[in-house]
Amino acid sequence: MPSCDDYYYFYKYVSLEKGLGALGIINDCTLGYNNPVNFNDPYDCMHAIDLDFTTFDKEKFEIIANGKIKATNWIKKKNQIQADLKKQICKDLIEDIRKHVAVTCFSTDPLNILMWSHYADHHKGFLVEFKFPKEYFHTSFLHLKNFPLPVRYTDEFPSIKLEWDFLKSRHISSISSNFSNKMLLTKAKCWSYENEFRMITDINKHEGNSLILKSFNPELISSLIIGSKISKDHQNAINLSVGNFNKKHGANIKVYNSELMESKFALTVPKHPRLDMK
Repeated sequence: MPSCDDYYYFYKYVSLEKGLGALGIINDCTLGYNNPVNFNDPYDCMHAIDLDFTTFDKEKFEIIANGKIKATNWIKKKNQIQADLKKQICKDLIEDIRKHVAVTCFSTDPLNILMWSHYADHHKGFLVEFKFPKEYFHTSFLHLKNFPLPVRYTDEFPSIKLEWDFLKSRHISSISSNFSNKMLLTKAKCWSYENEFRMITDINKHEGNSLILKSFNPELISSLIIGSKISKDHQNAINLSVGNFNKKHGANIKVYNSELMESKFALTVPKHPRLDMK
């Protein structure tokens, strides 16, 4: 990932296709967190779950069935009962977890032509460069809410093994760190061009699947990069927002323009301290 002596840099692609409301990332210092069910990857946060039925016995079945079963019937039907339970419980558990988290996405590749096309309205949007202190990284890396965490890309469909007793508590807060990382930070290798990092937050039933806005420290913004096909009106709106941001926070955030390089299929950001490729 891009870095200097003191900071790691992450990039947020922003589209203005739906209007200037997206400038809230500058005007209000808020990041939009979205539910994985709304993402363009249908497999996002979706994993196979291998339920361990070692501790699942006749008595536990009777508790969830709210009734008795004869010992002879239990012996005959145990395997089918477990198979049926596994199918339904795994489906419900995946859906439950996906509905209780929201994600905001970053990339470590600010010059990716495809990313500009897919997430910044065909190069008509902009890019926000965030800087996270390395010291903050070392003290916060294990906490999902405090720092962008790397997505792992794989061709192997992820599977997570859970013991039956785990199901006594199915809220996202009860899930182990290992489970969370596999569930929320694993994607198919075909998405690897995104070089994605994620910040994750819990959501409650009242927030539902809608976009959730979370405030961030304005000192995290390092610079803004404008798309090569941005309209004059949108460019003026961005410049105005950044000017107001600088006045409000006593900052000196600069706005740069991305450009197409003349001799190869690549982008550059002239005069940017990290992204000038000429």
